[in-house]
Amino acid sequence: MAGPVDAVVRAPRTEEHFVRIVSSRPSSEVNPHLWTWQAEALDTWHQSECRGVVEAVTGAGKTMIGITAAFEAFRQGIKVLVLVPTAELQSQWQRRLMETLPQADVGTLGNGRRDSLGACDILVAIINSATRAELLKEHSDGLLIADECHRYAAKSFSKALRSDFRYRLGLTATYQRPDKANTAVLDPYFGGVVFQMWYERALRDGVIAEFDIAFVGIGLTDSERGEYQVASSAISKLGMSLKNKLNLQEASFDQFMVAIQTFAKKKNDPSPIVFMARKYLDAVVKRQQVLTNAKNKMKILEGIAPVIAESKGSLIFSQTVDSSSQAALLLQRAGIETKAVSSASKPHERRGAMQQFANGFAKVLCAPRILDEGIDVPDSDLAVVLSGSKQPRQTIQRLGRIIRRKNDGRHGRFVVLYAINTIEDETQNRDQQFGPVVPSARRIADFTETQIRELRKFLRGPVPEAPIAPPEAPGSSSASEPTLPVGTTVEHFVPPPLLAEDLPDQSGGDEQPTSKKIVLVKEADDEPQELLRSVTDTDDLVGVYLKQIGQYPLLSAAEEVAVAKRIEAGMYATHVLSLGQYQTRRERRSLEWVEADGAAAYDEMVTSNLRLVVSIAKKYNRSKLAFLDLIQEGNLGLVRAVQKFDYTKGNKFSTYATWWIRQGIDRGIGDAANTIRLPIHLFEKVSEFWNCMRDDESRAACDHDHSKVEQALRMQPASLEGYLDLQWDGHYAESLMSFDDRIADPDVFTDDPETKIVDVELLETVNSVVDSLPAREAEIIRRRFGWNGEPPQTLDAIGNRFAVTRERIRQLEKKSIEKLKEQFEAHSFFAETHLPMPKKSMAATLTSDSTLQTAGDDPQPTECDK
Repeated sequence: MAGPVDAVVRAPRTEEHFVRIVSSRPSSEVNPHLWTWQAEALDTWHQSECRGVVEAVTGAGKTMIGITAAFEAFRQGIKVLVLVPTAELQSQWQRRLMETLPQADVGTLGNGRRDSLGACDILVAIINSATRAELLKEHSDGLLIADECHRYAAKSFSKALRSDFRYRLGLTATYQRPDKANTAVLDPYFGGVVFQMWYERALRDGVIAEFDIAFVGIGLTDSERGEYQVASSAISKLGMSLKNKLNLQEASFDQFMVAIQTFAKKKNDPSPIVFMARKYLDAVVKRQQVLTNAKNKMKILEGIAPVIAESKGSLIFSQTVDSSSQAALLLQRAGIETKAVSSASKPHERRGAMQQFANGFAKVLCAPRILDEGIDVPDSDLAVVLSGSKQPRQTIQRLGRIIRRKNDGRHGRFVVLYAINTIEDETQNRDQQFGPVVPSARRIADFTETQIRELRKFLRGPVPEAPIAPPEAPGSSSASEPTLPVGTTVEHFVPPPLLAEDLPDQSGGDEQPTSKKIVLVKEADDEPQELLRSVTDTDDLVGVYLKQIGQYPLLSAAEEVAVAKRIEAGMYATHVLSLGQYQTRRERRSLEWVEADGAAAYDEMVTSNLRLVVSIAKKYNRSKLAFLDLIQEGNLGLVRAVQKFDYTKGNKFSTYATWWIRQGIDRGIGDAANTIRLPIHLFEKVSEFWNCMRDDESRAACDHDHSKVEQALRMQPASLEGYLDLQWDGHYAESLMSFDDRIADPDVFTDDPETKIVDVELLETVNSVVDSLPAREAEIIRRRFGWNGEPPQTLDAIGNRFAVTRERIRQLEKKSIEKLKEQFEAHSFFAETHLPMPKKSMAATLTSDSTLQTAGDDPQPTECDK
């Protein structure tokens, strides 16, 4: 099976400049060293908008796909992050990238290095370090290449899959996970598998070697059988009890083991469940040791030692360090130079053993699971599996170590040892564990422990020879037919591997290095074109903007609540981090992750409502502002709405945000409508006045009572209606000098003495009433209305004076006005003092929102805002 596969459905996105560039040119022209399937895989990835996973068997050449994608991004000035699971793979990727892309600056993160993606072109990061580092700077495009991407579905690793990387490429040999986390975590991020390369296509193209599989069943000794049964009985009984106590009857085996391991790790816990969990794991380990260290398995290994000595390189796979050491000692006694490596070995010891194996000084490499994946294994053609898991992933990874294409056309041989009538019995679970690889094997055979001679003969079996044809002229279609030795049976005929000179070298993380190197050079013509924030040169900027915001999907009411909760959690995490209220580094990293998730949710809430701003801005399109400016002002209001939205009120966000968007647009129009800026509350009155002055019917409908304005002129600054009335209908209607000019020239015009006396008496009378209030409230009222001989002050200024918030000042002001209003109504103050201003006007003055609104204050919030 090979070729493009259906990816998960993704929301349509605007065609990117990088996607256009890479899609317009075949990958075989970018890198002429690519094999056919690699070029097809890259082209399919380009057509998927540079997002997706390439799944190919181990040894087929996935690394070169990643290197070519990195080269394409490097040519366009895009940062590249390569995620790897181990330090060994990090070194291999760094070496290959530096050899293939000599012009690129390659850095590393993890394993003692802390390079930054901002300081280099390509950064190779170990997944553990990538989850804790800031990788891509804002407003930068990035490509993320995830090697062994199936690992990153784990909860601790998925944090490294950052949303700010626009282009994403996953590489793996086994994408499916037993816990199905690839569907929940990897598919939404990468977009699913876009190209799959399986054994049939790999063999047909000659990119991997043919292979034989031998299954060898052995019997346990009486003592081993007894130990096995005792351990199996304990596992059965303890497992059943633990499932009942933990209510895990319906859980999968992997979920059950995770729960058991969690309980077993608890220290200083004498509870029965913890004790049973530890006993259960001890029984599992004991049974595994019995199977791995079975005497007859070592007998089979000793019997095929001559075949191992004749091989060009052999690998011994086991599950425990003990069995790996036993196998190494056995082969060394047989005169075969053998090296044993494990996770307990020091890095320099592992590198030394691998180097000796690659140079031929060591014939055999023994390891417990460390060679399965995440490390580059030198050339080998024989593998012996002493024990393993039932997962097909491990089988595919181990088989991939011996089927890499070899220059001399050698085939791979895969020997599987298992104990009969145990959990290892391959006749019972062969389809589960070996189902993906058995149909593609050249030969398959079953043996017992008494058929060692037949097993050696099978492993030394004849190999189909392909005659080397002389080079032909380009364009010739003739080819030589491969000949098979007489008596050789091949179930599935596969063309022989191509010669070394016919296939380009692709040394890397999953290929055998050779002396031939591939170098990709960035030419002068490859310099990225200068772009203005990736916006095309067009006159229809509104259309470009609408196309850009169309890529963001709308949110449902439930999704809005979920996003609002994430925003609130991120704000709280920011607050906790600013106070330093965390105890461990893990807690700090968790808070940082919540903070980042809140910021992403904030952006999601804003972008998903950009179309709401456009729909509201269309109603203001006749104003003096350009349409895009109206949208920008509305976007500012939208941002403010996201900051103040309270999902607990039960309102839909679009309903709540409409008021803020309109306010933002109104303020933007008010700021730009006049040469001299007017406060927003006065600008609204200008609009009302001009609507009333259009015709006689409008005048009658407005019903302005200018007599009240004249009365108000005696105690407060003249209202805007009075100014306009005097300018257009009064004494100065035909004069070039406006009423504002009179105010600006106090030497020409003076106040009326009678008016000034009345104002002074009024101020004294008002202050005498205000003195009845508490001292702080009285001071706030005087400062607010200018009754202390100074200009009126804003709520913010008064709040700063008393070291309280603006809202608290507003509350005290309202409370004081209510008290004053009660006194005026009870004592008929104005009637007794014979002041020229009616009592009703004074009360109205103290309760009117418009007179309390001083310049520089925000308009009173509506019910929706409250």
